[in-house]
Amino acid sequence: MWRHSYTYNEPTIFSEFARDVGVLARREGLINIFVTNGFETRESVGFISGFLDAATVDFKGNASKEFYRKVMSVFDVDLIYDTIAEMLAGGEYTLRSPTWWCHG
Repeated sequence: MWRHSYTYNEPTIFSEFARDVGVLARREGLINIFVTNGFETRESVGFISGFLDAATVDFKGNASKEFYRKVMSVFDVDLIYDTIAEMLAGGEYTLRSPTWWCHG
């Protein structure tokens, strides 16, 4: 199965474009995957679930709250965990490994 992964830049900054591409890719039998930093709203998670097949949250520094605060200037790493919980709670993603969630 061929996969189409949205990565390098945070894919949620171009989620509308990713949706347009993802719908076409799915039509051709491709799987759509986001590699994301995990800063997504509840609405964003709902939006991407319409075309996304899998996602991975790319943690840095072992997801240490102190590392995120000090090195990356992230004020609240819990927001990332909230995104993961939202993906799982919606029943649309299932945990496959420590950071991979698959749609369906």
